[in-house]
Amino acid sequence: MSTLENTDGEPLPWKEIIGKAAHDMRTPLSCMRTTVEVLRMLASSEQDTRMIEILEKQIDSLAAQVNDLVNDPRAYLPGGSRSRH
Repeated sequence: MSTLENTDGEPLPWKEIIGKAAHDMRTPLSCMRTTVEVLRMLASSEQDTRMIEILEKQIDSLAAQVNDLVNDPRAYLPGGSRSRH
């Protein structure tokens, strides 16, 4: 059975595939956000704080990309607005 098929061997609709992938990506992003919050509480220098801010921005960027993928998956197809990124 392919990962793009259900248990009966029927192809999954692309929206369902994207939804499952988005869920699988959001779970580790949530864990990363929680970890960064803990790191922020433990930060002991300005350098620590700056690095945490960089991590937060990168996590936000990944989360936005996941949301964009769910909201407009065609943008990620060849020729789409995000296909060159």
